[in-house]
Amino acid sequence: EAPVGRDDAENWNREGKQKDLISSIYDQLQSQGAQLIILEAAAGYGKTCTSYEISNSLAKAEDNRVPILAELSKNRSAKIFDYVLLTEIDRKFSKLSSDLVTHQIEQGNIPLIVDGFDELISKSSMDNSIETEDVRTMLDTISSLFVEGGKSKILLTSRKSSIFTGEVFDKWVNERLSNCTVTRFQILEPSIAEWVEPEKLRILEEAAIQLGSIANPVLLSLINSMPMEEFITNFKTTSDILETYMSLILRREKERQLLLIDENEQRSIMRKLAGWFVNLDISSDEPEGIKAIIEDIVKDKIQEYMAMYDEQSIYDPSLVINSEELIMKLVHNALLDRVSLKTNNIGFINEFIFGILIGESVVEGDISIKDVSEKYLSIALTAFSAENKERREGLY
Repeated sequence: EAPVGRDDAENWNREGKQKDLISSIYDQLQSQGAQLIILEAAAGYGKTCTSYEISNSLAKAEDNRVPILAELSKNRSAKIFDYVLLTEIDRKFSKLSSDLVTHQIEQGNIPLIVDGFDELISKSSMDNSIETEDVRTMLDTISSLFVEGGKSKILLTSRKSSIFTGEVFDKWVNERLSNCTVTRFQILEPSIAEWVEPEKLRILEEAAIQLGSIANPVLLSLINSMPMEEFITNFKTTSDILETYMSLILRREKERQLLLIDENEQRSIMRKLAGWFVNLDISSDEPEGIKAIIEDIVKDKIQEYMAMYDEQSIYDPSLVINSEELIMKLVHNALLDRVSLKTNNIGFINEFIFGILIGESVVEGDISIKDVSEKYLSIALTAFSAENKERREGLY
């Protein structure tokens, strides 16, 4: 039930519910002609859930179209989209040739849903710009399905990624997708009141718990489903909810990216990254810059991390990775995201999380308070004002 936006429709209702998002995407897929739909959202905002719902709606339709749903997070070994597509075709239509199925995709009889397109980006390239050869190859594979006179219906979901914005993307669309309608949707921050029952909201307000800055659907779903007695016991301060949020999102990251680094270690790396930002007087950087910083942060532990993968890869071949691929998993951590639609820069998902990590970086001694300028001190103090007394006094 997250509000959504669509950047090409002036009359789009930005306060629409999740069901409106699903029906809007479904209607767009049912529209005449070739359709490419891009659904963007932060980690845990419902991209995979939406993919399931759309696939289910298409499968139940009376026009007998059979969708293909490719979940890239589950195809761990795949780094080339062409391979992913052929794998999914063979899995779903084992008795038909891939050329025949591909032709049916081009004719719109088999809608294609690709969930987690950013998974391939993080696996293939440090720079997720459309200008890189790997990413261009992936997108060219997509565009090859939009033949002249065809009716392909394709939905891609991704975290906010630079490959779907800017002049280079627009040029690619004009050159390769001139016969296709391209529509982009975004799932925005959820409305807390729509997720959390009034009695729980009243308890949160009376305890002065600030939930807005970490109103991730994963967290809100947990709060919504938790029995009242357990809710009252577990959530007495903003710190309680913040810790639950951090644990949820970073534990989920381990599963999503097949990351063997535990939640506490991930948080430590992100905390140190925030400290680097303060020292460099930046709030975001290009992916290459983030990669260089994280490489420095983990340089003393990288061999330990790689040893974990080497040990576990004996039982799971998909865990065979090199150190650069591991660094890229951290560059694409759930606490980081592209800061706007018009830049390739990556920063923390919001200022509250950035402030919490700055404060923790000071408390843990990663940076000296003397080196924190007024700008970053203000960010940290504003965030820590929502913390419990012990945490506030620790920063003080």
